[in-house]
Amino acid sequence: MGKNVHFSFAFSNGGIYYPGQTVQGEAIVDVKQEVKIRGLLLTFCGEANVHWTESHDSGDGTSYTEHYSSHEQYFSMAWPCLSPPPGIESMIIQPGSYRYPFTFQIPMGCPSSFEGSIGQVRYYVKANMDRPWAFDDTATAIFSVANLIDLNREPEAMNAANAEDHKTLCCLCCASGPISVKNYLPKLGFVPGEAIPIKAEIINHSNRNGQFFMQVVQIVQYITRRRTNKITTVIGETTRRN
Repeated sequence: MGKNVHFSFAFSNGGIYYPGQTVQGEAIVDVKQEVKIRGLLLTFCGEANVHWTESHDSGDGTSYTEHYSSHEQYFSMAWPCLSPPPGIESMIIQPGSYRYPFTFQIPMGCPSSFEGSIGQVRYYVKANMDRPWAFDDTATAIFSVANLIDLNREPEAMNAANAEDHKTLCCLCCASGPISVKNYLPKLGFVPGEAIPIKAEIINHSNRNGQFFMQVVQIVQYITRRRTNKITTVIGETTRRN
């Protein structure tokens, strides 16, 4: 037997918003059979959570698992959609489809939505239908927040960057010629969808052929009160033989 109450949500702007922007939408409730409720409440939340575990040596040949976690809340706003008349504890909802418009403003300064391996920044709306003497009917829908950075206000964004390094290969007492690499970026700041032109010069004076690769790496730092965890992920790579 399927659920008697089904929730769905419709957001304006495709469900993507900026801090300070007003979110508009509808909560759609489909009821198959009449249901007795104390009320219907929508809650809009923005929060960050991080959690990971580490194994440590106890010193006696055994190990134990340590949990590291942290929580940060940016906002939590309640929106009562439906409630019984004053003095009445509950009410009956007849079968049918009901739509409840909602609107609220995202506070300024909220960070962008993010999904990581051990932590997330999430924004969501949760519907809760309070049922007397029964389990509540609940549903959650995610929406996205994009906190864009204005590169015009970042003085170093337009600065060029370059780096170089070299390595000498050795085999027993014989050393080959050096391998040198030079990289150049025309600027440090880029926006989503923009191509990153990387100029690389590889000079191989050794007597060996090699494979050279260049990576774009994302570094995310997860912070709790007791420990910090840095996760490095390769999000782009190109290779070349020389």
